[in-house]
Amino acid sequence: LELSNQIGDLGQQQVLHIGHVGLLGIGAQDDVSLGGAGLGAHGLECLSLSSAVADRNEYLTRPDKGRRLSVASRQVLDAWMDAHPGSAPDLSVVICDGLSARAVHENAVPFASRFLEEAAAAGLSAAPVALVKFGRVAVGDDVAALLNARLVVVLVGERPGLSSPDSLGVYMTHAPMPGLTDEARHLSLIHI
Repeated sequence: LELSNQIGDLGQQQVLHIGHVGLLGIGAQDDVSLGGAGLGAHGLECLSLSSAVADRNEYLTRPDKGRRLSVASRQVLDAWMDAHPGSAPDLSVVICDGLSARAVHENAVPFASRFLEEAAAAGLSAAPVALVKFGRVAVGDDVAALLNARLVVVLVGERPGLSSPDSLGVYMTHAPMPGLTDEARHLSLIHI
């Protein structure tokens, strides 16, 4: 795992190089919010959020709702910002359950904790980890914009049946804001 703190100069340059990281499974669970206990054990603050999706069926049939935060989650982020005036972290990590809860539960906590450890060592500041139930990749833009983060890293369980049923997608977006499209993101897949 290699980090550079030149986020402002991202352009076409890839700032984060995600190499082979030894990942340990944390056990299967059904809800992405349960990953907070594992991250908390690493001393990381987490915010439990949800997209505008009501249930798994709606997640599958209304992808647009999975790209937006719920009203209640926006209020959680507003309250966090009110408690931390002037906050403008370098990066925000967002974890979404996506289509493979297995990928998230086996890979997200060890990856996020190691990634944030390396980011801190490189002198980068981070917002609390956002755990978004029924979130799609673009929901990270909402989260990061509300937290004033300059870079968002979204971890999401990818479609089972790709190269592996436990593939964790890692999407990075510089200058995140709602409405960005996929060509603004860099993707890496992680699996054991």
